[in-house]
Amino acid sequence: LHESYVEIARDMEGWAVVSGFLDFNNAWWLTLWHDPGGAGVIDGYRAVWASAIGPDRLQIQRLDNGAGTLIADVSGVALPFAGDLILFRTVGNDLQGWISFDAGANWTQQVTVTDATYRTDLHPGLGNSTSTKQADFSAFGGGATGAATRTLLPILHVGP
Repeated sequence: LHESYVEIARDMEGWAVVSGFLDFNNAWWLTLWHDPGGAGVIDGYRAVWASAIGPDRLQIQRLDNGAGTLIADVSGVALPFAGDLILFRTVGNDLQGWISFDAGANWTQQVTVTDATYRTDLHPGLGNSTSTKQADFSAFGGGATGAATRTLLPILHVGP
């Protein structure tokens, strides 16, 4: 009987510095995604900061083969403006959306939801759905945060 460790999951994050403002009916998003194979198909999660009719919103969607399923929706959130930072991360099975209005000195968590569908091989991404050039990013980054979660798996070897 031999023992072997296998990486199960790693906490991930993606962040961006916004350099404009959201016009009505537009959105910014950060994604944590992976490519399961196939043309133009991704799985993972997307946090969407949206300017809408009524209160502004922050939503988290699970992406299954590129199609979004809403798993969290918070209305009345503060949207970022030029110089503010947005952050989307996994902490265990929790998905969290954060905002900073002071260059990252202080952070406010705006949404959290639990979903363990996709936990491995995630990559940060960003995007927008804007009708003007006002919604831009001046910086973007992300990656693994902390050590991988590992589990001990017994491997039984049979033979000589």
